[in-house]
Amino acid sequence: MFSTIKLRLRLWKLRNEKQRYRREYGAALSAAEREKKSPEEIQELRSDWNMEFQLLHEQIGDIETSLIIREGEKYGVHVPIQQGNFGVWEQGRAYTDRYLTAGAIAQMRNEIRQEKRERWEEWTRWTPLVSALTGLLGVVVAIIALFHKM
Repeated sequence: MFSTIKLRLRLWKLRNEKQRYRREYGAALSAAEREKKSPEEIQELRSDWNMEFQLLHEQIGDIETSLIIREGEKYGVHVPIQQGNFGVWEQGRAYTDRYLTAGAIAQMRNEIRQEKRERWEEWTRWTPLVSALTGLLGVVVAIIALFHKM
């Protein structure tokens, strides 16, 4: 449980860092263009940004993959295997070996939601029966108390 919380916190920090980095890059690129920097310097800035952005993207993908696989295993949802599933897994270049694509994560989330919904419906199916039994038990206790008082 605590490892999941730590992963979610790390994911939140990485997403914020990615947004911050995107803003800073936009400002740096605008400044470079305003200052009439050479095309090589602008290209170097873009390439540095691309490498950092790819690293953040892979870290986020790795954590999202870990979280969704944990949740999928908890609810018995099919987790795609890594061998030969190139439409489902992305090959990492900078940080991690492989991680799930956004489409695969979305599909697993939908399957998890459906499994949660089915489990909830199973519980709610018993609610009227439990309510009726509770009411019946109250009536029985009231009748017993009434006869005991006489």
